[in-house]
Amino acid sequence: MQIYKIFAFCCSSAIAALFAGQLAAQPLPIQNANFELSDGKGWAKDWERLQHAGEPAYRFTLDENKPFSGRYSGKIEQIAPQVFGLFKQRVDVRAHVGKRVSVRVNAKAQKVGDGGGGLYTRVDGAGDVILGNDFESGVTRGTHDWKALRAVVEIPTHAVLLEFGIMLQDGGTIWADEFLVELTTDPVTKKPLVVNPDAITFDSIYKNQAEEEERRRGKSLPKKP
Repeated sequence: MQIYKIFAFCCSSAIAALFAGQLAAQPLPIQNANFELSDGKGWAKDWERLQHAGEPAYRFTLDENKPFSGRYSGKIEQIAPQVFGLFKQRVDVRAHVGKRVSVRVNAKAQKVGDGGGGLYTRVDGAGDVILGNDFESGVTRGTHDWKALRAVVEIPTHAVLLEFGIMLQDGGTIWADEFLVELTTDPVTKKPLVVNPDAITFDSIYKNQAEEEERRRGKSLPKKP
């Protein structure tokens, strides 16, 4: 009888752990995560492209040369000096306030400078008010083959949208493939989400972060063109 109770307890514990793991790994619906769908103009469907300011300084393409999987990867390449360029998309997180969301992507890099690039995440409230961002957890530099970049984001009160993508803040090229956004119970957040309830523009958040980083390096912030 005692053996049966122990067996039943072990089985129930294993089932509970499995069920909890399934809840933790619940994926959020994102579009064209593997960059296989083209917009017909050489870029990936459902991925928005933008840069800080000025004349085009970044080239965005679908690349067939050695993707992580499938036929294409998404590629961003700096072709002229600029503060940052990125490609992104957004997902509704109103149902996940108070939870953690893992954002993961496979990326490779070529000659990315000290300013870095890679995965970035941002959480917006109503009216596109920026509640927080994390540009550091998934940063990469230099030259390397495919590797996983990941950030764990805590979804704060009043959050509406999670924005995620690839940002390049220096020279070089970054490729991305197979984004995965999912709920997680992972307690580890490499860099806690910076809550910024008074910030209402992307530029203001970038400016504060960049100025702090440049002060540490003893350099001045690049001027707008």
